[in-house]
Amino acid sequence: MKRQSDWRIDDPRVRVRHRAAKQGLGRAYLNGTGVSQDYAEALALFKQAVEKKSARGENELGMMYERGQGVTSNPIEATKLFRLAADQGNVTAMSNLASSYFNGRGVPVDYQRSYFWYNIAAARLNGAQQAPV
Repeated sequence: MKRQSDWRIDDPRVRVRHRAAKQGLGRAYLNGTGVSQDYAEALALFKQAVEKKSARGENELGMMYERGQGVTSNPIEATKLFRLAADQGNVTAMSNLASSYFNGRGVPVDYQRSYFWYNIAAARLNGAQQAPV
C-alpha cells in the first residue's frame, strides 16, 4: 500500500472532491507549481470548483477568461464570474469586478459601480476600521 506522501497530484488515481482542493489544484496547474503547467487541466478544475459554488474558483476561472489562458479571451464571461464570486464575499473578485467597471471590460464603463465595489473590497480588507467616505 502506498503512503499518502507517495501520491503525486498529477496521478490520475487521485480524485479531488473538495471545492477548495479543486481550486488549489487548478491554481497549481495554472502556474505550473509542482506539476507541469497545463491550462486545460486548470480550466477543468476551476470549472468543477465553480459547479460546487467556490468563490475562489469563480474568480480564478474569471481571470483565465480575462487573460485568455487556455480559452479565448472573454471579458463578459470573466465579469460574470467575478460578480458571482464577489456576491459570495471574495475580496479579490470584488476588486476585479471594480476594475472591470472602471475599464469597461465586459461591461460598460460605470465609475459609480467601480467605486462601490472598490469600497466594499476595502471595507472587507480593513474590517470595521474602514472610515466612511
